[in-house]
Amino acid sequence: MIYIKPMKMVKAVLCTFGLVMGAIFPIYAGFFIIWIPERKVAFCIGCLVAGYTVGLFSFYIVKAILLKIDNHYKIALLGKFGVENIINSEKGNDLILNMKNEFKELINKYAELMESESEHLLKLSITDCLTSVYNHRYLYEYFERKVSEEISLMTILFCDIDHFKLVNDTYGHIKGDLVLQEVAKIIREATNGNEGIFRYGGEEFVILLDNYSGKEGFNTAEKIRLKICNSNVIKSYCNFEIVTISIGLAVYPYDGVNIDTLINKADKAMYHVKQSGRNRCKIYNSEINRKSN
Repeated sequence: MIYIKPMKMVKAVLCTFGLVMGAIFPIYAGFFIIWIPERKVAFCIGCLVAGYTVGLFSFYIVKAILLKIDNHYKIALLGKFGVENIINSEKGNDLILNMKNEFKELINKYAELMESESEHLLKLSITDCLTSVYNHRYLYEYFERKVSEEISLMTILFCDIDHFKLVNDTYGHIKGDLVLQEVAKIIREATNGNEGIFRYGGEEFVILLDNYSGKEGFNTAEKIRLKICNSNVIKSYCNFEIVTISIGLAVYPYDGVNIDTLINKADKAMYHVKQSGRNRCKIYNSEINRKSN
């Protein structure tokens, strides 16, 4: 299939029309003028040339008009899409260059938007939607990142709200959710905004305190426990009954070098607290391990 460009077709039509008119003109002209025989051929050729010239001239006029209309349409269309400053007042030929710059700017804005959206989605995937602390899944990745940073000391706190099922059963799950949110808030405040806070399970929280010794971790755990016991906000959710928390601790690297071992030992220390009456903090030791076995 042969494709003919529209402007070439217009040119051919106009020039052909000019030639036809140039050929017809001598026939009608013969009725009004008396040709000099020796000039007859030259007159006909002149008519043809004049007709072709008029056709060619008409083509360039049409082309200029169409180009102006086309540019005006492009400007109006781009204005609809909010693309501004596309025409350089000094150089009309800069239309395409300015459009290219505007397009690159739009691409950059789109890339920034996608990067921001990607970061937002990543944050959502590692955050617990109820308490706004990190979720269980991200705990392992976070621990490995800290180890890769060559952290030499870390204390792990395993926290479990005492009798939380009773809170849900007595005051309802909505009040239970409010208690969880307030506990998460207290933990953030007590750890000075430390980022290593995770909701491990229903009423369980795990806290990773990097560069904290066992003693420093224990002091922080006590601060958390006392704040929860004395929280008037939590009491208001539970008909002013006191809600308590039990916390077990393990220290990296002395109690283990991987997160599963450390969590297991901190959990054993917390379970020891539960058996001993709850509402206490306990650092893991070999005696706890022997009793649990």
